[in-house]
Amino acid sequence: MSRQTWDVVVVGGGITGAGIARDAAFRGLKVAVLEKNDWSSGTSSATSKLAHGGLRYLKTYEFSLVRESLRERRYLEIIAPHVVYPLPFIMPIYKQKFILTAGMILYDLLSYDKNRLGDPSKKLPHFKLLSRKRTIALEPGIHSDGLKGGALYYDCQNLYPDRVCLEFVRDAVHRGAMAANYAKVTHFTSHAGNVTGVAVEDVLNPAQSYTISGKLVINATGPWADLMFQNSPAKLPKSVRRSKGIHLVTRPLTNGHALVLETKTGRVFFVLPWRGYSIVGTTDVDYKGNPDDVHVTEKDRDDLIRELNEVYPSARLTADEVLYSYVGIRPLVEEVGKDTTEVSRKHELYDHEQWDRVKGLITVMGGKWTTTRELAEEVTDLAIKKLGREPVACTTRTPLDVGHIDNLQAYIDAQVEMWRGKADAALVRSLIEIYGTRYREVYERYVLDGAPLDQDVFAVGHDEYAMGQIRDAIDNEMTVRLDDLLCRRTGMGTLGLLSHERVVAICRYMATCYGWDEGRVADEIDRYYRSFAIVKD
Repeated sequence: MSRQTWDVVVVGGGITGAGIARDAAFRGLKVAVLEKNDWSSGTSSATSKLAHGGLRYLKTYEFSLVRESLRERRYLEIIAPHVVYPLPFIMPIYKQKFILTAGMILYDLLSYDKNRLGDPSKKLPHFKLLSRKRTIALEPGIHSDGLKGGALYYDCQNLYPDRVCLEFVRDAVHRGAMAANYAKVTHFTSHAGNVTGVAVEDVLNPAQSYTISGKLVINATGPWADLMFQNSPAKLPKSVRRSKGIHLVTRPLTNGHALVLETKTGRVFFVLPWRGYSIVGTTDVDYKGNPDDVHVTEKDRDDLIRELNEVYPSARLTADEVLYSYVGIRPLVEEVGKDTTEVSRKHELYDHEQWDRVKGLITVMGGKWTTTRELAEEVTDLAIKKLGREPVACTTRTPLDVGHIDNLQAYIDAQVEMWRGKADAALVRSLIEIYGTRYREVYERYVLDGAPLDQDVFAVGHDEYAMGQIRDAIDNEMTVRLDDLLCRRTGMGTLGLLSHERVVAICRYMATCYGWDEGRVADEIDRYYRSFAIVKD
């Protein structure tokens, strides 16, 4: 990267940076993208695992944001059909039905094009109002005191958001981009008051540093966006409002539906089915610290459990039943005088040449996971204009390289049948959900060829894995550390069910590939377990 000058240097390897890199590379720009940790290791993986329209934004009259989200939800079904699919939601009704009914009708109207899809399994039914009896029949655990009925509607689940982010990066690389994780941008470089590139530190080899030159630098660092301006000629007109959101992974708590629940203070949160378990979340509170230091505390966990048990008493959830917890920071654009729940999730772009007359820099602030493709299109349009290039049409509404599946269920059925007698159906489904159409490459190359450990197929929760996925992650997916592999490449480490022996075996296998010594093995295992840690307040 340091040996050439790039059209665009993207700083940040979350979904925003990855989306921008993909769009820019698709349109023929020369792109470099840098991430100081692993791809999607921050906010972008710490989501509710949804691609949703933002029903609650109707309450704040953000109709344009809801419409944008609903449109982009449909595009995500096209882009990543193996991981984004319809999910039924039930919202219990304890108050007047009129307002909720009006909101549901408007939500349906704003998603008027939701079923313009070729795959029938991706189409979302219209909402239905349920009687009290029917609501309880569908989800017997719903608190029945004062229950008037329910609303059944559909949004989409994004099963592995970190995998989608990685595939965005891979798509960009396949079209000529260069990408590096564990490459920390320490500051913007400048000349004559304009930004000319970035200074980068190799995180795993801190003595090594580089200068990457770019005609245009795009600051897509999310919660870190306003922290990038030390010793920079550029400034931001607003600061990032950081909101902390935690999620808890638990035993299954529902009968297959996602539940929309409201706390006694009026905050909305979800209980979501996910990989045979449930995700409870999220919270939405101001965070004043360094984004690098955020963690789930015992109070965070206990407060969320208490809120759940108050409004959904059949859960009877205890702290010991939390299998995994995770936390992310929402990068909101500061709005003075508003609670974090009231701050808009809209994104804002700052062309610093227009704002503070510093050429060569664009900063992205705010935004939602679901609308990141639209954001990336807007950024790339601006980049092309600033670079003085002829306009090029955006083509990122097309599937990922691994997402060319016309009918997901038909594809899964056909692949299961093809491997009948050779591979278990659950394993085939798991591989498709993780790798899309590339699953065959992973399975055939690393399982059937019988490389070391690859014959070992094992279950984690309700999913099945092949040890060959580990070798593939090392060879093809920029996996550098143990938690990269367990938490973001395969997901096998995010249910809290891996035995210590399994963790050690996987880490030692990685050690043979990378030449790690015993000290590094111990450090990697400790780092992985710290990802589970809930700290005392």
